[in-house]
Amino acid sequence: YRSSISRERFIKYYYDPGSISRITITSAGITKIPESVLTNLNTLILSSNRLQEFPNLVKFTPNLRTLDLSNNLFYLSENPNERKLNQNIVNKIPSSIRILRIGGSFNGSIPQNIFDGTNFPNLTEFNLNRGSTSQRHGIDNDQNPAQLPNVGENVTVYSATSQNFGVFGTTNNGNNQFNPADLPVLKSLNLDNNPNLTSSNFEIESNDIEYINISRTR
Repeated sequence: YRSSISRERFIKYYYDPGSISRITITSAGITKIPESVLTNLNTLILSSNRLQEFPNLVKFTPNLRTLDLSNNLFYLSENPNERKLNQNIVNKIPSSIRILRIGGSFNGSIPQNIFDGTNFPNLTEFNLNRGSTSQRHGIDNDQNPAQLPNVGENVTVYSATSQNFGVFGTTNNGNNQFNPADLPVLKSLNLDNNPNLTSSNFEIESNDIEYINISRTR
C-alpha cells in the first residue's frame, strides 16, 4: 500500500486461527510451517512443497483428519533421526488422522507396525504413492527385502505405488496389525510399480474389494 506521499506501508489483518478448518497450498515452494495452534483444522494439504523439517502436528493441529505432505524434502532434515519414516515422525502425527498421504518425502524402509490400528484407530486411507521425486521406500540396511507397512483394520484404501517394497508383512489380528491383502474391509488396493514385490500366496481377504492394481510387480 502506498499513501499519497508514496511511502510503503505494511497492512496486517487478524483472523481467528480457531476458525480455520482447511489449508491447501500445493507446489508453492513452502519451506517452513508457522508454529500456530489450529485446534479446529481438519484438513492440511501441503504436497509438493520444499518442507525439510517435519512439523509437530500433535501440538499444532491436534484434531487433524486429512494430512497430505507427499513429495516434500523430509529426507533432507537437519535431524538425522527424522530422515526416514519412523517412530520419531509418527509421534508427530495426531491419532485422529483418517486420510494420510505421505509418499515421496522419505526413503528407505518403514518399521512394520507404526501405522497399525492401535496408533491410528481412525485411519481409512493410507497412501505412499511416489510422485516425480527420486525418493523411494525400499531395500536398505533395516529390512531386506523391504516390507509393506501394516495398518489398522478400518483402512479401506491402501496405495503404495512406484516404490521398492519386496514382501507383505505378517498380519496380527489381536494387535490390529494387517498387511494390505488381509484388510477385512479393503475397497481399493494399488501397488503398481513395485518391481520387487512378490508373494507365493497372494489373496485378497476383503469381500468389499472394488479395485486392485498389482501391475509391474512380481
